[in-house]
Amino acid sequence: MANLLVDITSTTSGSSPGTWGTVPDLSASNITVQGTNSVLLLIAQVQIAAATDNTAEFRFTVNGSATGSPVITCFSDATNGETQSMTLVWAVDGLSGSANSFSVEWQTVTGSPSIDTARPHTFQIIEIANGEASIKVDQSSTAAASAPASWGNLFSATGVSIAGTSSVILMLSNVPITMATDAAADFQFSVDTTREGAVTSQFTDAANEGSGWSGMHALDGLSAGNHSFELQWQIRQGSPSADTGRLRTFQVVEVTQKATLKLDLSSTASASAPSSWGDVTGLSGSYSVTSGAMALVIGNMQMADNGTTDTACDFRLAIDSAGEGAVLTAFSDEADGVGRACLAWAETGLSAASHDFSMQWQLIQSTPSADTGRTRTLFAIEFVVQTYKLEGVTKDKNGNTLGSCKCFLCKDNQDNTASFIAYTTSDGSGNYSFTGIGDNDAQYFVISWKDDTPHVFDVTDHVLQPVEE
Repeated sequence: MANLLVDITSTTSGSSPGTWGTVPDLSASNITVQGTNSVLLLIAQVQIAAATDNTAEFRFTVNGSATGSPVITCFSDATNGETQSMTLVWAVDGLSGSANSFSVEWQTVTGSPSIDTARPHTFQIIEIANGEASIKVDQSSTAAASAPASWGNLFSATGVSIAGTSSVILMLSNVPITMATDAAADFQFSVDTTREGAVTSQFTDAANEGSGWSGMHALDGLSAGNHSFELQWQIRQGSPSADTGRLRTFQVVEVTQKATLKLDLSSTASASAPSSWGDVTGLSGSYSVTSGAMALVIGNMQMADNGTTDTACDFRLAIDSAGEGAVLTAFSDEADGVGRACLAWAETGLSAASHDFSMQWQLIQSTPSADTGRTRTLFAIEFVVQTYKLEGVTKDKNGNTLGSCKCFLCKDNQDNTASFIAYTTSDGSGNYSFTGIGDNDAQYFVISWKDDTPHVFDVTDHVLQPVEE
């Protein structure tokens, strides 16, 4: 099963604090996790406001701790349109219970960075429970590393066992780059040393403008057995190196059940940003959605280096042509500074019909275009969202069935409070059923009564556990 535990979209204003603090609205508490074998995918996206030279860094916290969280920087500068966006992705497991808290934090590196309130910032957490997913690779480092002249591994994991061709593989990585004189690097995931997915770049410049690189890649069809997974990089300009003061991460998640890669699109065709929102050439498609399913859409692309004129554009993901989630900007400038877009969004509640999915863009200034030398990609992964039911029979004190009783489903929050969930009436034979329950925690109970002569009433123990529908 897969559940969307946290789903936040916000345009609340805010300025980066001097020490770590929560990004406005991007936090959630009292979150129930099914069990320690659940894998949680954390996805955050923030656009910094365009202003005089400013830089902020970002990280996740889980239950008040940032241990193991990647740390990424992004910046804006005094030149119109040269403003970088922040995407942060991470997978965690080992959590359980109903008192979990999550947040996206930031702090100032230089200047006074602030939120761009014209572009939504987002935080989503997807839970893949019941052992249907596992983190197969979980690497992090702050060791010194410099990009090679041609493709080489920044991260590598060998002998990774994969269940079979029906598994959906998610690769996630975050890499902070040292802020220094003009430098740029290309990044791409690879499997069994064969590069896969989008090629996107990251750069720093002499004005202390640095931005971290992040990416997500999805694939299926890997045969059962051992495979290697890599994050590769190479020099694009100068001498780019990894930032040893901020943690970089590389993870591979295997989803073995109830997930299907529905769209797997890539393109290197030429394309220019339109004056109003339109699909990026090659990054649009459709599929027939299963009733009750969740769609996770992932897009990555690289802008072309104009080289002579500053250009900038907005990016977003769209479902049935309507923008969903964060809106992020990217730019290129005359100094070989060039941006890219990494976007992810999980959508629930889609009808059981064919829906269109795309990555869209629109120009902000000049004539931004796609880099035809670097592949761009769009994926749509469908997760079947598991729901649960709880059934019983109302009886009198002698154990005889008693029909037409009012039944109230509640949940023990394990903090001296309880939540009302749903209401129904048992049928003439005393049978009642609650369906569409979002989890199978063992903390449910039912209160029932029947107004008669005399009134009768009862309550179950508070350890009822729903079963799969």
